[in-house]
Amino acid sequence: MTQELSLAEETTLLLYGGVLNADGTRSDDVFSKYGEGGSLVAGALLMDLAARGRLQMERPKGPEQRARSDGRVWALAMILLFLAAMFGPLAVTVWWNLLPVTPYIFASFPLCLLIIVAANLRSSLRAGRMVVVDTSPVGAEMLDAVLKGLARIGKRARPKTYIRRYLSIGRLSSDLAYLRARLVWRRCVLPAASGKQSTFFGMVDVRRVDRAHPAFRAIGERVRRLLLQGEVADPSVVALALLFADRQQGIVLGRRGARPLYGLYQFFAPDETPAAKRRLRALAAGDATITAQIGGELYDTFLAIVGDLQELRSNSSSSG
Repeated sequence: MTQELSLAEETTLLLYGGVLNADGTRSDDVFSKYGEGGSLVAGALLMDLAARGRLQMERPKGPEQRARSDGRVWALAMILLFLAAMFGPLAVTVWWNLLPVTPYIFASFPLCLLIIVAANLRSSLRAGRMVVVDTSPVGAEMLDAVLKGLARIGKRARPKTYIRRYLSIGRLSSDLAYLRARLVWRRCVLPAASGKQSTFFGMVDVRRVDRAHPAFRAIGERVRRLLLQGEVADPSVVALALLFADRQQGIVLGRRGARPLYGLYQFFAPDETPAAKRRLRALAAGDATITAQIGGELYDTFLAIVGDLQELRSNSSSSG
């Protein structure tokens, strides 16, 4: 009997991407060692610990409430308020002919800083903190190391704080290398047909995913049952779906009839994809049937972790 993959291993496996050509042939599968995949694996590690009863949110919310975003009105209001703080003092000095002008111009800086601090404080209070409720080992080397690291940082913190402070780029790079080696050892990932091992100066791993492997097929069966039939085989498949919910299906340019093999959508035929997408949106928005099947507190923790991952990616994109 094939040993089941961990959630982090399943996530790593689905981050390999290839192309299925119209004639049935397949390209090599590639894995970006330094892409956004590291954040998904970090989320998978936290979610796995939550599913094993080691982490939960300090003040649980209903999943629908957790998934509800501030919306465009709040974002627009914050932008307008920031612009008012930036240019308002100068406009006042010109309008009222206040002299000297210089002291009023410098008032923009503390006002903008105050708005940023207030917005971050509101975001932190709204998101809430995650709690390490049990530090006993789970019996998995990587998860036990992560659990000890989180406990050293503190028993209470936002998920993104744990990710930034413990699951740093260097540690994630090492963990990803370990997970890829595990997949090779399990024979889920094989040498590439082209003979290549890497490309782009070693930043991209080149392999061939064995999509006929029992472990890979088991992932597909669980994902299909969740997204097409509403059946939850286990909490980890819900976590996997939430991690990949906002990942685009992708397109293949210049190859007529070809389709990408990446993430969750590789498990669905083209006519099944719209239904899978609708179900993923429902899961990300907080679904009552999932709450009933895996419990509201665990579902809430999953959504909080995904929300902080999205916030980290958004902050990284805006700063870059």
